[in-house]
Amino acid sequence: MPAEDDGFKVYRLNYSPAVKIKDREARKELREQGYKKFLRKNILRNLPMNWIQLEYTPLGNGASLNIEKLKELEEIIGSRVIYCEETSNELFIVLEEDQISNEVTVKLKERLKKRFYIVTDGDERGLLVGLLDQHHQFLGLGVIFKVEYKKQNLKIFTSCKDKISIVQFGQMKINKNGKELGVIKSFSK
Repeated sequence: MPAEDDGFKVYRLNYSPAVKIKDREARKELREQGYKKFLRKNILRNLPMNWIQLEYTPLGNGASLNIEKLKELEEIIGSRVIYCEETSNELFIVLEEDQISNEVTVKLKERLKKRFYIVTDGDERGLLVGLLDQHHQFLGLGVIFKVEYKKQNLKIFTSCKDKISIVQFGQMKINKNGKELGVIKSFSK
C-alpha cells in the first residue's frame, strides 16, 4: 500500500455488519430512482452560453472556424459540419450525420495535428450536467435537452431556479424516465 511505503502506519478495519454491500445493478437502480425523483419538478431553461462558464467539456473553449477552414474540414470529413470551434490545440466538431469512418479519423489526425472531438447534432440530449453558482457552489443537476450551437444557447431541464453561472458536463446520459442510457465521452475532457 502506498501509504505504508511512505512510512505511515495503516490500520485496517472490518466492515460494519450493518453495512450492506450492494452490487453494480443495485447501485444503478438506486441512481435511477434518484434521477426519476429529480426529473419530476423540472422546467426547461435557456442558458445563453456567453452568460455561463462551461466546464469539463471542449465545447465553448474555442473560436468558430472561418468559412474557408470549415469548407476544408467538410471536404476531409465528407459530411456537413454544423458547428466547429478551435483552440490552439483542439477542435470541437458537430456533424449533421452519424459518425465518420476510421479512415476519415486517421486522415483528420494527419491533417489537423491536434486533438479533436466529433459529435453528431443531438448526441447531447439526455446528458447529465452539474449546475453551480459563481462561487462554485452546487445548485443542482440538469439534463441537456438541446445545444443550439449557432445561437450559442444551452437548453436544459432542471428544477434549479437560481442563477446558474457554471455548467459542468458529465458523461452519463439518461432518458426522460431516469433510466441510464450509457456513457458518452464526446462532450467531456
